[in-house]
Amino acid sequence: MNKNRTVISLILLGLLLLGMGALSFAKDPPPAPVTPQAKEAALRLKQNAQDLALKSHPVEALRAYRESLKLNPLDAETWLNLGILQEQVGYTKEAEKSLLQVTRLDPKNTQGWYRLGNALSAQKKWDKALKAYQKALEIDPKNAPCLLNLGMAYTVLKKYPQALDFIDQALKLNPNEAEGWNVKGMVLLEMQKPEEALTCFEQAAQLNPESVNAWHYQGVILQKMGQSLRAHQCLQKEKSLREGREAEGGTP
Repeated sequence: MNKNRTVISLILLGLLLLGMGALSFAKDPPPAPVTPQAKEAALRLKQNAQDLALKSHPVEALRAYRESLKLNPLDAETWLNLGILQEQVGYTKEAEKSLLQVTRLDPKNTQGWYRLGNALSAQKKWDKALKAYQKALEIDPKNAPCLLNLGMAYTVLKKYPQALDFIDQALKLNPNEAEGWNVKGMVLLEMQKPEEALTCFEQAAQLNPESVNAWHYQGVILQKMGQSLRAHQCLQKEKSLREGREAEGGTP
């Protein structure tokens, strides 16, 4: 009899724990509605944050965006602005979280997915970055910056044919994008196609004569081809650009 009672007690305890487990996995309740007054105050803070960001006051802008979101956490645009600014100042983990919020609140937000891909790429989370870029392209297949960044991600993963395909799509949409030609040139170099790569870097330099990479890789390729004079001219141009940027306090 005691044995039966023990078994029954264990069964009841198991059912109780199962019920508690079910409760613990229950969906979060829907967020409380935001009052019109809170929305209005949040909007003022967001506008203030945008002004601060334009005036190059990122710390104050980040603070204002966060204060705005405390009042209206359902504003996808504010999460997007916050995520973009966090990405720009190097807070990539925080940017990832903010941009994930954008995709939850507005799953069709192309910029949300694209910027999420950038934040993930900055953290070298390449597989997740690919998925984010691909999601953006499902919404907007002609998003040239997204196509280019997707190509760059495939380049890092050494999947060169896929990389070249997306880069070509980006250049078809925006043939005057110098960085696109630089990226294509680097992929072609990895594929052991120096002559084709040289053409790409020449195109990049023509579109943007200030492109350090374009002159550098032209010089490297020309040296290997035995064209010493042209290589020297390109590398001198690269050196001049780097020195100019260092003098201005910029990135060499």
